[in-house]
Amino acid sequence: MNLDSVRIQFQSQNPHNTLFLKVWADANNEPTEMYAALEKVGFTADEVPPAPPIPAEFCYAAGYAKGDKTLITEQTFVKSGSGLFGGWTPEEKKANVPAVRNALRKFGFVRIDHRKLRLEDSL
Repeated sequence: MNLDSVRIQFQSQNPHNTLFLKVWADANNEPTEMYAALEKVGFTADEVPPAPPIPAEFCYAAGYAKGDKTLITEQTFVKSGSGLFGGWTPEEKKANVPAVRNALRKFGFVRIDHRKLRLEDSL
């Protein structure tokens, strides 16, 4: 499994207690083993079907190089909690974040950015 084109980012919405994981990967070489590891710790792929692959240069948030024509798919992984609207309680956050970080560390992702989404990000 080649993880050179894989990009990962934690994202959250206000009040930023519940994190979801955004994964960008080469459409022809998706990291299925990593997806299985995420599911093992309770993060499942979002129920919304992913968009068709697009060239990497248009995946602004992932930081691909300009002119990169590699076709990229975007997946979102979420883990529901017991809080309001499926959000995480503080105890769940303390358990979920280290678990997912440890799962991703096995694939070489040591430092993962956290993007706090604002209203204009969802428009």
